[in-house]
Amino acid sequence: PQPPRGLMQARMHRLLQLWALALLGQAAALYEGEGHVLAISKAEFQEAVQGSNEPFLVHFYNESSAADDYLASVLAPIAQGLWESFGINTRALDCSQEDQVRWCKKENLRPFEPSLRGYFLMPQMNPYTKRLERQPLMIDTTSSGLQVDSKILKKVVLDEMPNFVKKLSTADGSVPPDTGVHVAVLSDRARTSPLLKALAIRFFHHNVTYWELHENDVGDFPEDIGITEEILAMPRPTVLGMVDGGDWQIFRGEPYRDGIEEFAMGLVAELGETSGAAGQDAGPNGQAKAKAKA
Repeated sequence: PQPPRGLMQARMHRLLQLWALALLGQAAALYEGEGHVLAISKAEFQEAVQGSNEPFLVHFYNESSAADDYLASVLAPIAQGLWESFGINTRALDCSQEDQVRWCKKENLRPFEPSLRGYFLMPQMNPYTKRLERQPLMIDTTSSGLQVDSKILKKVVLDEMPNFVKKLSTADGSVPPDTGVHVAVLSDRARTSPLLKALAIRFFHHNVTYWELHENDVGDFPEDIGITEEILAMPRPTVLGMVDGGDWQIFRGEPYRDGIEEFAMGLVAELGETSGAAGQDAGPNGQAKAKAKA
């Protein structure tokens, strides 16, 4: 005999629920704070994103939007790599929650679907709201009107990052000044590497200036910019560091984010020690000691 009609309907409803969970489970898990895309509230966005110096991607989504579900499915696989390789945080904010609907509309956070924004610039004080805010960059999640996959989305995000890296060149006088911390990369890349762009953003508030030099642009007199024969003989990319106009120090580790960040922070600490020594020994002799120590 056939099962009662009500039971059949209940079974069909459950099957549809399971099918929907299979399709959307990844996105749902992400927005519950699992994985590398963390769910945030309005308050957390204003404090942790707007007031931060770190690079962030934020997906402003609506639970009922198919476009947002698709974006979540392609954003999830690259979130871990964006953080581990480039230090880019990925967050998601639910604009369909009752207490955030009006705010999302007021701030125009979802002018179209899906809405993915990059917060890469330094926060500035908004004179009207009296809060630190960052100018967002809209991330194009379509390519010729078609939805992107994870690989294309990652490339778009990295391409959209602003480039604060300076070109090291004697031709136009673009050389590090005799003060501060400087990190330079000598490479054979035609374009600025995404990692270097990300590092320049992450260390902007530490007053670390990042430079790049293509090996073809070294010129006939590399010593004019402190590039020695030892440096030229190093494998590419060659990462260098300088404190207060001293000699370039060679980074001996692997050229990945964690190692270069640790190297840069060591230079910042060295600058702090040098500044302290200069403060304790005022006058030309004290300055000479600080310079020698750097």
